[in-house]
Amino acid sequence: MVFSPQKIYLVIALTLLALVGILVVQFFWVDAAVDAEKSQFDREFSVIAQDLRSDIESDSLLQKPILTYISEVPGQHPDSLSEEKNAFKAHLRTTIDSVFNRNKMDIEYEFGLVLHEPGCRDGAEQEEVLFSTMSAQNSDPILNTKYKTCNCVLNDQAHINFYFPNKSFFIAKQIGWMLGLSILCILIVVGCFVFTIMTIRRQKRLAEMKNDFINNMTHEFKTPIFSISLASKAIRKIEEIQESPKLKKYLNLIDDENKRLKDQVNKVLQMALVDASESRLNKEEVDIHRVIKDVASSFDLKLEEQGGAINFQLNANKHLIKADETHLSNIFRSLIDNAIKYSEEQPEIVISTRDKEDGVCFSIADNGIGMDSQTQEHIFDKFYRAQSGDRHDVKGFGLGLSYVKNIVEAHQGWIKLKSKVNKGSTFTIFLPA
Repeated sequence: MVFSPQKIYLVIALTLLALVGILVVQFFWVDAAVDAEKSQFDREFSVIAQDLRSDIESDSLLQKPILTYISEVPGQHPDSLSEEKNAFKAHLRTTIDSVFNRNKMDIEYEFGLVLHEPGCRDGAEQEEVLFSTMSAQNSDPILNTKYKTCNCVLNDQAHINFYFPNKSFFIAKQIGWMLGLSILCILIVVGCFVFTIMTIRRQKRLAEMKNDFINNMTHEFKTPIFSISLASKAIRKIEEIQESPKLKKYLNLIDDENKRLKDQVNKVLQMALVDASESRLNKEEVDIHRVIKDVASSFDLKLEEQGGAINFQLNANKHLIKADETHLSNIFRSLIDNAIKYSEEQPEIVISTRDKEDGVCFSIADNGIGMDSQTQEHIFDKFYRAQSGDRHDVKGFGLGLSYVKNIVEAHQGWIKLKSKVNKGSTFTIFLPA
């Protein structure tokens, strides 16, 4: 199948769009995973807060200083409490570390003992840090809610605020393997996409170089072919040639082989044009029945030599279609030629047409050697040659059926093959009206 540059660009655009979609989905998936981990973190901290409150309530060394601090007026603590305060802080830190370790939460944290009481004027709660593990200059996270602090309520007057400076890193670490795998997969997909684009561009350049070479080669071949044809016509006019059956036989051989070479060169050139998407179909109203009969008549002499015949079953009423007559003639010529070449006995060819919704179907059936299933899978591949047993007179480049398929698809039609070994083959083609 030949893909135009527009189709290739469309495939690239759709692939790129799908890749962007995957990236967007991955982003939302990661965001949802982070939210889930945050919720899990909050649940785990709630358990820690309950355990911590229970440990503090059952620890007389912690309860007494807390009650002392609460009973004092903030900012007016006596100096005699400083030593007790330091001992209290150290013991509280040990208790908190124990609770975190018991719950297997390995995360860096800072905390502060916060006093909360109703305000005098508007009834709103006022908070004051009695002490914290952070310096006075950096104690904002203990009270400022923008740092997403967590608290452990001890009683109706005091609570402990926790600040986790590495909370984002801790959460990312929990989904690290999933995040890493996701990034790895995205990088692989992006790498494969880039490699595919580079490969397509490289193949496109190679195809253009190949087509340029084929065009130059075939045009170079046309000159000697034309010269041989002119020389053959001139030789035929010589009286000695006309009187010598042996020389006429050699001359006919030259003409036949020159015509065969010309046909093969034209097929190669046509395939190059189709591959390069340079073939422009000159569609016009064509009577498909007339084209079939005109092409079939050109094989009358060859069929007469082999004792074969072509039978027509032209039953289509919609035989006027929009098509390129030159390419359409080449399709019939190639299929009829194959039917004759691959017939071991007298060729019996049946060409039929029938109406089909939105178009017309025509079939070319023969009584030739047929094809096995493996051959049928590749018969439309370029340069593929079907094995013909011990026969060595079937010449060609394996381009005929590939050309036929490309031209049919260029007309938005389709071609199907039905064949059995030693039972013949039937090619069915649909072309839209």
